[in-house]
Amino acid sequence: MASQTGIKRTLADLKFINSLCATLKRDALTPGEPLVATKGFVADFSILPQHVARLSAGHFSYVQPEPTCSLMVSHAVNISKSDSNKEAFRWKVKPTYLIALSQSCADEVELDVGDLPREATGKKERALMDVVVGNKSIEGSNSWAQCYGGHQFGVWASQLGDGRAISLGEIETSIGERFELQLKGSGSTPYSRFADGYAVLRSSIREFLASESMHALGIPTSRALALTAAPERLVRREEGIETGAVVCRVAPGSWIRFGTFELWSKRGKLSMLRELAEFTIKNYFPNLWVEGLNGEEKTKENGEGAEEKKGKEKTEAVSSIKRPTMYVSWFQEVVRRTAVMIAHWQAVGFCHGVMNTDNFSILGLTIDYGPYQFMDDYDPEYICNHSDHEGRYSFSNQPSIGMWNLSSLGSAISPLVVKYDCNDDQDKAGVLLNDALETYEPIMNEKFTELMRAKLGLKDAQNDDLESIIYPCLGAMASVRTDYTNFFRLLCHFRLSDDHGVVKEGGKIALPAKLPVNPRLLSWYEKYRSRLLSELPEGADLIVADEERSARMKLANPRFVPRNYLLQDVIDEMEHLIANKYAEDTAAVAVPWRGGGGLLSEEGLMQAKLPAEPEGERLPDGYYTPVTDPKVLDMDWKVNPVTGYLEVLTTPYIDEDMATTGEERALRRRFATDYEGVPQSVKALKCSCSS
Repeated sequence: MASQTGIKRTLADLKFINSLCATLKRDALTPGEPLVATKGFVADFSILPQHVARLSAGHFSYVQPEPTCSLMVSHAVNISKSDSNKEAFRWKVKPTYLIALSQSCADEVELDVGDLPREATGKKERALMDVVVGNKSIEGSNSWAQCYGGHQFGVWASQLGDGRAISLGEIETSIGERFELQLKGSGSTPYSRFADGYAVLRSSIREFLASESMHALGIPTSRALALTAAPERLVRREEGIETGAVVCRVAPGSWIRFGTFELWSKRGKLSMLRELAEFTIKNYFPNLWVEGLNGEEKTKENGEGAEEKKGKEKTEAVSSIKRPTMYVSWFQEVVRRTAVMIAHWQAVGFCHGVMNTDNFSILGLTIDYGPYQFMDDYDPEYICNHSDHEGRYSFSNQPSIGMWNLSSLGSAISPLVVKYDCNDDQDKAGVLLNDALETYEPIMNEKFTELMRAKLGLKDAQNDDLESIIYPCLGAMASVRTDYTNFFRLLCHFRLSDDHGVVKEGGKIALPAKLPVNPRLLSWYEKYRSRLLSELPEGADLIVADEERSARMKLANPRFVPRNYLLQDVIDEMEHLIANKYAEDTAAVAVPWRGGGGLLSEEGLMQAKLPAEPEGERLPDGYYTPVTDPKVLDMDWKVNPVTGYLEVLTTPYIDEDMATTGEERALRRRFATDYEGVPQSVKALKCSCSS
């Protein structure tokens, strides 16, 4: 999580570096320069067959956002061809409303937002409004859309790319931190295919609130700076005609995804893959960067005229010590960050819904908030995405899918590992990649256990905590389908010092009034009480111990998360306000459940809906499986003698406890078979491929 320096700069003073555009290969059909804004409001796509299966030859394409103002003459879309034609047309400015702004996010990127959202009359405020809605380009920066591919629901989808997202630029703060600003819903790009590139108010509100809430919860995530409604931009979706909107979102670092690497690997473009990987490591994993890794003598000498022998010795030293580890070390770090991110998801009860490889950040950030949901009743098999008919991305499957996606990434970068880390030794490359993948489960379990200890208020770490106290707790919760967030918040009031409560044979146990109860839970409460007492010294003041533990637990257990019904209330009210042109005073909301948190005003819609205290629910017993699987996939990297591919061969792991759900469902949940039931391999690029 980036630090806030207290420095504030206007939009014109931000330091844009746009390293991606300056380093990687541009699509030849979209000319431009990284730090020179393209002239004209609308990018001219008449030269781009974006509505067909166009294969981009570059890592990115320059593209300008579509403004919310419109031409009175519709065929004037080619206005950018000739600046002299601009005076021949009259522009109509459509009303837009800035309905949300995150002061916390603005502070992080050192942006001075002035009096927004209260006033938009000053020069500074008007300039910012024009940019976050897409009406004007940023001076000193050229916007772009990224090209990438991805596996969607386990099936390779080939080229995808930023279909409705346009990056405004990459900035560097005064302390050297980087952020990439991006507009979502600001019009079509070369990767939009048959889509319009727009976003609707409903999904935009959900993304804004989710990303800022996740940040407040301490979970690695993209941020949301501003949300603007464009009521006259009507967008057709499955639900009908909806109000258009634009989200200005921010990635700490970059929006590069797993699928960005998969695309060039699948195409056999080793040079494009290598350039992308080198750029990513050098800019976002600088501690892992090694000069001269690819046989190029890039080592820096201490001064001019350095002896050739000394330079040769230095190069050989770097090669012998660091050369075999750069790409694998980078992959290992991606594995670590992904494991930590998913551990956070499981601990807070967050369901992503669309864990495709094109929605996985290479930096371990939660991105692309679509049909996500914070669970209400605890159901490990819960599916938040109505289009996920097979349950691939259910809550309990998220850890397994993290491993599946990482194996796909490992396959994609395997040619780099083979050629540059292992001197064309495929067997060695397979071992290194497998070793890196095998760290995923222990890292995730370790982080998950750490987070759950905090939620339970445990001070002492014991080796068997996951099996002895955490999993039994989750199993008991599932048996009554109790509310996930409310249960842990109510548990903050668990007392050792009170003899009043539910009577249990052999003694008494004190419980907060609204905690759910059944025999399985009562057994766990007794175990939990014994564990808490074991952490206290003899003669400890139980009242003081209860107060201290309660304070600790409240820091780890939010009273509020953006539940679906609350989000829908906000959406309904906001649409009503906008329809009646009363959006001027609506406030940004960033859910500061532990104080601070970036709330702009106390009259925010979500703030008004915070319940006084959650109430537990009692429902019939439910089926339980662990949140994290003890095993995910048994993997073995081998070279296929027929294809010459380096493959990770996956063997399905079937839990005996899952027999009641049927073998077919068990296999589907472990994702070791394709939809036809034929065992699949996550194939890497043929190692002998060339650019």
